[in-house]
Amino acid sequence: MAKIWRKYWRWIIGIGLVYLYPFYCLLIGMIPGVDWPPLLTFGLDLKDFMTVWIALGGVIAVVIGIFQTQTRISQQEKQQRDARFAAGVELLGNPHESARIGAAYNLHFLAKEFPEEYLTTVCEILCAHIRTIVSSMHFADDQECRRYPFNEVQTIIDLLFKEKDKKKSIFTDEFKDLHFTSFLVELYFDGAIITNTDFSQSEFDGTHFENSIIDNVTFTLSTLNGISFDNAALKNVSFIEIKSSELSFIDTKFNAVDFSNAKAHILNFSGTCLENHEWDDIRKEGY
Repeated sequence: MAKIWRKYWRWIIGIGLVYLYPFYCLLIGMIPGVDWPPLLTFGLDLKDFMTVWIALGGVIAVVIGIFQTQTRISQQEKQQRDARFAAGVELLGNPHESARIGAAYNLHFLAKEFPEEYLTTVCEILCAHIRTIVSSMHFADDQECRRYPFNEVQTIIDLLFKEKDKKKSIFTDEFKDLHFTSFLVELYFDGAIITNTDFSQSEFDGTHFENSIIDNVTFTLSTLNGISFDNAALKNVSFIEIKSSELSFIDTKFNAVDFSNAKAHILNFSGTCLENHEWDDIRKEGY
């Protein structure tokens, strides 16, 4: 109530003065010697007018009550959403992988339900979490641990880039910062819609991009080994100064793809379709 008063006190006072006008008009008119204009009753006798006026006041009171109730409900719902968000972020630091996966889903659902409030923030958090996970994998002592395809990483990749029924992800239009990321596991981006993403200076090993749509993405200065882009559609993609081995682009569509100063070994471009390009536009070195 105090917040409503601080925000709308001018309106409240103005409406109150207008509503009370008939009452103080009658009172002032009863004062001897005061020449006060008669109350305008719009053709109604005074009793009927006052009945209607009081009823109108009741309607206004009901509307204000509904407004206050809706405000309280909205505030409570916002508090509940913020509590869900805080719990999800906190669980991302849980030592158990299942709890962290649950947290990622919770944040995804929250961003999907309330994109205006959480979409960009959740996208940034999930990308940062991937960078943290793969960084810890990269520096793990156990080689098998480093290469094991963690469900957690794949799950978050799916949440960021895939959606059921081949619909675009809710994060499609968001910028995904995954640079300096070591994808040292056999991850699957197949069938994904990958847009507005920075994979620069990252490491990929055995990653699958088959049947994906890749638009406005940079792999600049990254290392790619054993990667398949078969049947994918690449547009506005940078492979500038990459180091790579065993890249497959079978039946892939290229549009504004740049391999400037790339160092590559064993590439397969069988059936590749160049849209608005000639082969001379694709510059390669080292193979």
